Amino acid sequence: MIFLFIFSEKLRKQYKDLEQRLLRAIHEPIQYNNHQFKLRASIGMAPSAQVGTDTAYVMNSAEYALREAKQKGGGQAVVCTERLSEESEYRTFITNRMTPKALDKEFSLLFQPQCESKSGRITGVEALVRWEDSEKGFISPETFVPIAEQNGFIHPLGEWVIREACRQTIEWAAEGQMKVAVNISPQQLIHAGFAEKVLAVLDETGFPPDSLELEITEHVLALHMEEAKTQLQLLRLNGVRIAIDDFGTGYSSLYVLQSFPLDKIKIPREFIQNIHMSSRKKHIVEFIIRMADDLKMDVLAEGIEVEEEFDFLKKAGCRQVQGYYHYPPLDKDHLIEEITG
Repeated sequence: MIFLFIFSEKLRKQYKDLEQRLLRAIHEPIQYNNHQFKLRASIGMAPSAQVGTDTAYVMNSAEYALREAKQKGGGQAVVCTERLSEESEYRTFITNRMTPKALDKEFSLLFQPQCESKSGRITGVEALVRWEDSEKGFISPETFVPIAEQNGFIHPLGEWVIREACRQTIEWAAEGQMKVAVNISPQQLIHAGFAEKVLAVLDETGFPPDSLELEITEHVLALHMEEAKTQLQLLRLNGVRIAIDDFGTGYSSLYVLQSFPLDKIKIPREFIQNIHMSSRKKHIVEFIIRMADDLKMDVLAEGIEVEEEFDFLKKAGCRQVQGYYHYPPLDKDHLIEEITG
């Protein structure tokens, strides 16, 4: 629940530390029917002296300061500084640029090859979305994906990524016999009708369901268990493969493994980096590989950058690998050259 308060500068000067007084009043325990309740609140403030008097801009700045307060743990007040104001303005710009027209003209895909460790042969790719805005140029996914998740643009964007990944892959992979992995956000997974939309895209493009692999992080599965299970079961029944991304970085990895229909475990970069120098990392990764084998699941190590990391993984029995040591993300034309060359 969000409340909006507008104070004059005169009133704010009259009541010093007004925001702290508000927080203290809200945080005061409430007694009701022999029960005690405690409320928690955060405050975002946008003084017109700093952000101007445009109503929409003031409200956006206050909302951005509120988000900053929540990210800092909540229960506090944050003033929209010049830096936050600039970030809010940039965020508003990006939000306004997220249109169906931009999807058609400015968004594109790169493909990071996934290789068989023994032969080095490319057996699949991970589709990565990129945005080259006509005004701002390259906008990082780390910037625009969280905004898209918050404003709802993630749904048309996610559907576009799946469609383009299937459409482009089937163009160069004989009969679609090349697995393509697509990252799925929490908002997509728990959205009603998500599985049906994926199946509709497969039907539209003619892409084989068992060549599409949806990558989902384990914390998403743990937080949205029932909604995710319903969607994933329908997808699996129709042949779509499910991979758990960033395995071991959440808080319920083993429970997720036994609760969901999964086909692949992806070992994250955190466990791979300098693994040849850490006996602890070696034992963890060896355990994950053995467990995946016992569960008859595929396992892929990502983020490999140096030969020593790859050598260890190969000896440990990790059959699939991905990272700059083998290939950086490639556009479709360069990927075709690597596969056919």
